[in-house]
Formats: sequence, structure tokens, C-alpha cells
Amino acid sequence: MSKFIGLNRVCVPLSMDCDLSCRYCYRNAGRIPKVPEFNDLMREFLGQLDPTKTQALVASGGEPLLHWDKVQELFSYAPKGMHLKVMTNGLNLTRNIVDYLNEHKVETWVSYDGSATQWLRGVDILQDPEIKSLVMSIDHLTFCCCCTSKNPDPYKNYLEIKAQIPRHFYFHYNAVFVDKYLHPELVEGFDYRAFRDGSMHCELLDLDYTNPIPFAYKGSGVNVLPNGDLVGMAEIDHKYGTVLSTIEEVIAKRREWGDLVTCPNKTCVVYSACKGQGQNRSPHFCQSRIKKIEVKSAIKHKEISNDDPEFCL
Repeated sequence: MSKFIGLNRVCVPLSMDCDLSCRYCYRNAGRIPKVPEFNDLMREFLGQLDPTKTQALVASGGEPLLHWDKVQELFSYAPKGMHLKVMTNGLNLTRNIVDYLNEHKVETWVSYDGSATQWLRGVDILQDPEIKSLVMSIDHLTFCCCCTSKNPDPYKNYLEIKAQIPRHFYFHYNAVFVDKYLHPELVEGFDYRAFRDGSMHCELLDLDYTNPIPFAYKGSGVNVLPNGDLVGMAEIDHKYGTVLSTIEEVIAKRREWGDLVTCPNKTCVVYSACKGQGQNRSPHFCQSRIKKIEVKSAIKHKEISNDDPEFCL
């Protein structure tokens, strides 16, 4: 039995540095002055990861491509066969970086929000011909979209991206997470019907990357710093333990920080799906989650299909 904690996904913030100031950035919930360097504990932890049990090893930030040397260092510690992923705003892509990503079969998540991108992020990278050409040449490409009151329909956002990037790519989306650090205009007047209908189109088309390893809630909700500390996904200054901690110890610490709450509403239609536990809870968060889970359930139980006239594609 391994001495290390078993995580469904290992997400490693390499720096807090970023060259954008996105309106919905949840890193504002809690930053640290400097991300620590890799140490022997973290190297050992990464080296023993089992690609059949861990969905992915993820390089995140901040903007990880601002510290490209650290991205390469992180991936160099990964065991053979591990699914590698980098999350980026795309601004710092170069030909050499894309060649490396393709050679090592790295799934590249590019954050982009359709026509609302300029307003939400301050920069629309696909308006830059050079960056657009580099994005087009990424072999394993996923666009990650944040749906807000300005762009609530994920399928419309997908089509807007597809019009600019006419090739196959994966598409991942979520409604914006809401907490006290976000601008209220991101959720005021949010169109939940548009979000639900757009979600139905996206789920029926199966646009997201399907990982062969089932998602397990207990292994989520944490970042792993390069020194082996386990910290919050948003509240990165909240330490839950280390890679030597147990799942139970981490869950207890998350509750102590107030980052994991139990919903008392056991009559909620999606309680069995969300297990009544989570973070960043708000009326908007729950409403958007309900819509997405209802869609997935309807498809699973064949209550809706491509032939339904209400959701014809």
C-alpha cells in the first residue's frame, strides 16, 4: 500500500503569475506570495502515480506558460503513460512550445469564452493571426469555456469557436463559479434556460474529452503545490495537509477552513448526484448545477435524444 494519498487528478499550480485579469478568476479567493520549488517529496509522489488510477497530471497557474521550464520539469517526473494536461490562456504559445506539447501528447486546455472573451478576459487571442495559427496546430486541443450572464449558452459559445477554429477539438464548459470575490454582473440575469438548452446540445454531441478513469469526488477539490502541500482549488492559501495525508484528514481540514460544506436540502432533485457536498455554494451555483445534472440524467435514461424536436441539432 502506498504511503501517499490517492488523488483522482493531480493539479499543480506552478506560479501565481498571470498576464491577464479575467473577471471570473477564482484565484482571487486566496493567493500566496510565491509558489514553492519542487522537492524530493513531490518528485517521489509524482513518480509513483498510477496512470490507471489518476485521470491526469495538470500544469496550472496563474499562467503556466510564463514558467515554461517548470512545466517541462513537472512533466519530466510523470510516469510513462500518464495523461498530461496544461491549462493556458494561450497568449504565450510559441512554435517550440506547441511542438513539445504535440510530441508528448499533452492535452492543451485553452481558456476561451466565445464572443464574450474580450469582455471577460481583456484579450481575444483568436484575433491574433499568429496565436490562432499555433492553436490550430495543437494536436490534443480542448477549449475551456466559462458561461456567464454575457454568454450563458455553451453550445452557442462552441459554435462561435468552431467558426474560427474549423477542426476537431474538445469542448469543456461550466457556469461561472460564484463567491464574494466575483463581479456581480457575471450572474445577474443569468439565463438558466439557455444554459440548460445549450448544455443539452453539447452533451448530445459528446464534445468533452472522455477520460477512461471514472471521476471520484474525494480525489478532487485540492491543488498540489510543487513541495507536496495540498491546498484549496480557489483558496490556495488554505493548506489541507501534504501528499502524505489521508483523504479523511484532508476532508476534515477542508471542513475546518469552511471550504467544504454539506447541503442540508436532501430533497433537492440532484442531491444524489452532488452528494450534498461542495464549495462556492450559492443559489446560482446550485441552479446551474441542477440544470447540467438534469441534462446528463435525461440523456442517460434516454429521456432526450438527437431526435427530440425541442433539441434538434
